[in-house]
Amino acid sequence: MSTRANIRIKDKDTSLMFYRHHDGYPSGILPSLFEFMRWVVAGKIRRDAIQASGWLIILGHREGVTKLEADGPTSWSVGEYEPTTDLHGDIEWFYDLDLDEAKITAYKRYGDLGNLDTGQAIEQVMREHGVYTEFSKETLEKVRQEET
Repeated sequence: MSTRANIRIKDKDTSLMFYRHHDGYPSGILPSLFEFMRWVVAGKIRRDAIQASGWLIILGHREGVTKLEADGPTSWSVGEYEPTTDLHGDIEWFYDLDLDEAKITAYKRYGDLGNLDTGQAIEQVMREHGVYTEFSKETLEKVRQEET
């Protein structure tokens, strides 16, 4: 069975949601989320959810197997991250990328999310149904140093 996840990219004004159908567990998804956030911290992409989110799609495309041939794509999906409108009920993980704070928060869901009240804050839903871990700017810096 696939490990599904939602990803939210947010700044002080806006948030956008994404869905990952498989490999949504931390070791499967955090490498690309860390790379994305490192670009934010380094100033390579703006701390603007709308402008930055396209880069997550590009990372997902690079990670996936989809190719763009002369006659069109080889898959119906552009890559590993799909834009979505809301929190999916079948996810095991939720990742919150706060561009202003340069922080990734990962929530592990336990139990059924059931019918979600879309007016309810995602943080509240996930804290009621799971546990969470924060990956701060310092964590990202440590990961970067370990890679070099």
